[in-house]
Amino acid sequence: MTSRRHFLAGCSVLGTAVALQPAALWAAAEPSVAGPLAAPGLSAFGGEVGTTFRLRPAGHPPVTFCLEAAEELRHATAGQAERQFSLLFRGLQECALEQNTYCMEHARLGRLQLFIVPVQLRKDGARYYEAIFNQAPHQGAMV
Repeated sequence: MTSRRHFLAGCSVLGTAVALQPAALWAAAEPSVAGPLAAPGLSAFGGEVGTTFRLRPAGHPPVTFCLEAAEELRHATAGQAERQFSLLFRGLQECALEQNTYCMEHARLGRLQLFIVPVQLRKDGARYYEAIFNQAPHQGAMV
């Protein structure tokens, strides 16, 4: 059994070693804010209208959605801090998804985490889902 004195000495050595590590090593271990949070912009999505996105919901087989529309809701101006746009996806009636964040894959845009909300069920048997983006003018590496 380790004595309290040895335990405290070991903790002191560990604490000193951590405190002396260069800050650059710790910064390199943290994810970049621009990486995971940056999403393609409206023009990138607009160029993909009519193409398919593959979604893999937990506990369900993969689902294919079609991007039906990419529309600007509000443009950022000098007085506004952000730009808003909407994506409308069409899915099949058999696969009803709840509003949630899903991992979607696209041939050109890659893997994206999107929060989608069911918005309507049409007589043609399709379910529609919407994703709304509030994007600061400097966000979105892909425009």
